[in-house]
Amino acid sequence: MRKYRIKIKRLRKAVSTLSITIMTAVLLLTGMTSNISAGHDEIYTNQDKSAHVIVNRTLSDDELTLSFQVQSDDSVEILDITKENVSIKNDGIYQDKIVGQNGDYKYIVKISRQLLVEEDDEVVKTIDRDETFEFTVSIDEISVVRGNDGITESEEVTENAVEQEDYRTIKLDEVMYTVDGLDVVAELDYIPDMEDVLNLPQGYRAIITLEGNTLIVKNSEELQSRLMENYASGAVTTGSVLSSGVSFYWKANTSYYWEDIAFTEITVNGQVAYCIEPSVLNVSTSGATGTDFSSIGEVWVMSGNLSTQISNDTKRAIELISNYGYAYPGHQTQAYRWATQILIFEEIGWGFYSYGSLNPESEINEIKNLITTHSNRPTWHGNIKEVLPNETVTLTDPSLPYFDIAPETVGLQIISKTGTTITVKVISDNAKLILEKKRGSEKGTSFVYSDGLTQKVGYFKLMDPGFTNISFKLLKSTITFNKTDDTGRPVAGLGIEASYSQDFSVLIGRYTTDSNGSFKITDREINRTLYYREYSAPEGIVIDPTIKAFTPTGVAHTINIVNDVRQLLIGKVSPEGDPLQATFELYRNYYSENPELVTTVTTSELDGLALIDYLDKGLYTAKEIWVQEPYYVDVNNNTQDIIVDDIRGISKYEIEFTNEKVTGEYVIEKKDAKNGVAIEGVEYGIYDITDLQLDEDTELTYADVKALEAYETKLTNELGGVTFDALDISRKWVVIELSAPYGYVVDETLNYVEFEYVDCDTPVITHVAELLNERLQVTVKGVKVDSVTNSQIISKFFVLQLKDSEGNIVPIDHKDEDGTHYWKVDALEFYELSEVNAPIGYILSTEIKIVDTYEEKADHLYTIEFTNDAEPVPLPQTGIADNNLMMLALLIIVLGAIFVISVRRSKLKFSTDLSSFNAEVPNALVHGTTQIKVNDTKIETIKTSDVNNDTGHNQHDKDSKERQERPSHEKTRRME
Repeated sequence: MRKYRIKIKRLRKAVSTLSITIMTAVLLLTGMTSNISAGHDEIYTNQDKSAHVIVNRTLSDDELTLSFQVQSDDSVEILDITKENVSIKNDGIYQDKIVGQNGDYKYIVKISRQLLVEEDDEVVKTIDRDETFEFTVSIDEISVVRGNDGITESEEVTENAVEQEDYRTIKLDEVMYTVDGLDVVAELDYIPDMEDVLNLPQGYRAIITLEGNTLIVKNSEELQSRLMENYASGAVTTGSVLSSGVSFYWKANTSYYWEDIAFTEITVNGQVAYCIEPSVLNVSTSGATGTDFSSIGEVWVMSGNLSTQISNDTKRAIELISNYGYAYPGHQTQAYRWATQILIFEEIGWGFYSYGSLNPESEINEIKNLITTHSNRPTWHGNIKEVLPNETVTLTDPSLPYFDIAPETVGLQIISKTGTTITVKVISDNAKLILEKKRGSEKGTSFVYSDGLTQKVGYFKLMDPGFTNISFKLLKSTITFNKTDDTGRPVAGLGIEASYSQDFSVLIGRYTTDSNGSFKITDREINRTLYYREYSAPEGIVIDPTIKAFTPTGVAHTINIVNDVRQLLIGKVSPEGDPLQATFELYRNYYSENPELVTTVTTSELDGLALIDYLDKGLYTAKEIWVQEPYYVDVNNNTQDIIVDDIRGISKYEIEFTNEKVTGEYVIEKKDAKNGVAIEGVEYGIYDITDLQLDEDTELTYADVKALEAYETKLTNELGGVTFDALDISRKWVVIELSAPYGYVVDETLNYVEFEYVDCDTPVITHVAELLNERLQVTVKGVKVDSVTNSQIISKFFVLQLKDSEGNIVPIDHKDEDGTHYWKVDALEFYELSEVNAPIGYILSTEIKIVDTYEEKADHLYTIEFTNDAEPVPLPQTGIADNNLMMLALLIIVLGAIFVISVRRSKLKFSTDLSSFNAEVPNALVHGTTQIKVNDTKIETIKTSDVNNDTGHNQHDKDSKERQERPSHEKTRRME
């Protein structure tokens, strides 16, 4: 029977809907030929289109008459139409006159709907349910139409002027995809205007997603069953008006707006509730279905046409608004109730042009402030506080005024709670203070109610109102044991056992001191005697077997235990007694085959001491392996032995090491720069210039250093060596040569000496320098002397030759006008001086003179005289040969004859100016062969034989070149 009744019901509804649809089409066609303005929505219907209102307009001057015709299906009866809570029905006719005032006029249609309700016993009953829906008629025929807050209909209500794709161009019959059981036929990246949504074909609607897109979907026949799952039932009742004249809009697209709306109180089953769909018909209904708020995915923006998805964050925010709104303690006023409703609308996405007749701005701000503090907790939230039994504790925090004491609080006596302070007394262990946030909503699950046609109404609760807590733990006696040696340092590894019985038959526990020499026995009963004794000790500590007792009287006690310890104190000092830092290895049985390394210690740089604790009995050896700069470890004296025992009653053994500083030495190897032979007797001085004050631009000179006081002076030995030793390596030194033996030039080089510390295993840092001395330059002077007169032979027509000990010819330095030869040579050599060409009229000397420059000369000049015998010349008996003047006259006559002959034959010019006569007798003269070249005013002798003299070679080459370049009339004549 139930099945057939449902089918009959559906058939009746389908026939009724068909008739309404046909009537609507006829009315629309009629309106096209009548005075119904096609520019207005002149047919108004409720959500399920079961009731229609057709508006006809008649304009006369400044008066517009609106006539209303009504039509509904069989199950719906239109009871009345009102404007501003006043019926426009007069004698069964719905009519309204508008005089001289354009604008939007809201009308409310009251209807009664018959519903078939099936009881549990399958008995079907018919009930009547009162509903309302409203519509707005826009009037612009009389004057310029003004929208809310001065916005005219001609003005844009959206800021986005970019041309958007009209969804109406999309083929709506093609399904793009399916989501949550809905067939999506179009997806827009914007929210279409209200007019576009209203023009959606029958069976289509729009959904605004959480991302801000719009989906065009086909309406499912089970839409309402999907949106509203039946969890509970309730009666939704409207009450008195909270605020009238309210203007609101959808913030995402302001083309969705409503004006001059009155919002009323709403209750569900007598409990304060709030609307979450302000644009949907707001009526009372007794057949509402309750749905868990968390399962609500969408709410209507425009009933039946446009919905929006709401997120879990939005739902949580709505629950907090409801909690801190009208229901919150002290907020039970109409202003708070209206403020709560406003904030819920705004959270969903609505904005307000006007809050209407009641403006609750201060209440809105207070609710927002409370919401922002919802997550605040006291600074001591979740802490565990240790207290004494019956101790009174005072807690403070700025957030305490927003909390109440929860009934779950245990183990405490609440003494007072005032403002930001709460005082409690701890009665038992593990007491806990629990505070709950003050709230207006009940704790539990929120529900949303609707019958599928009217607005959704929420009755909101809180799942987590907000709690805070603090725990208290009663203190018991804690005994801290501290173990130190006789120097006050902690002893680690000492074992102590404790018991409540003196015979230790039952142990409380065994404990070992930590690195700080401490351990604690906790949770001990007060005023009960505790017994303890030592049962183990680390090396060097003697176990004290004495049984000791202690009775705790409070919550914290300390027991200090002191024992003697065997120690070795190693000291490290300099020869002057200053503390040094050094490293030592301590061995046991050092001299055995397998010595045991006990430890390695380093003395303090502050006092030069290192302490070694906990020595057992035995023979120990301390070995120094490192010492700080600038000292060194003496490997022949770096160990000391210590015997540790109890016979002498010594608990601290002391030894001391002394170290010398690393020194520097500067070794000089003095050599001859010419032959590398060691030089003995060179005097050197070393100077300390560490503290010498010099400007940056001042360079130290040899004279500056020599003027200082020498730290030490020494002479080189027969091997050319000298050593400056035991030098302080931290100082800066300079070494200079003070004097040198005859034959050497004093070297004025500044030899700077600085030592860098190597390591403690290098006692002496040695710098070796090979220093060279240049030979003294001396002069050898060669003079020719007549063997008869012993006077100097004045002549340039002789050549002397000087050779060194290797037989090399020494180049002549220069000749004087009188023919004296000079050579610059190194001292400390033997040279051979011989004659190559004799003066004119003298016999060549075959004597070889030895020049000894080892002989010290003050003027560094070595003069060597060569004696020459005159050469006999055969002459007529006129005695000319014995007369020099006669010889000269003869020579002039000969030369004059030559000149005359040359002029006549080759036009050769000849000068008899004897002042330009410069002839040097070549070697050929001695051998009987001579060439004479006449060149303008100068007569030169050209050697025809090879003379082993540099000057002669050069002149010969020059003359050869001149002969090649000279004109033919100046060519040399040969004379015999």
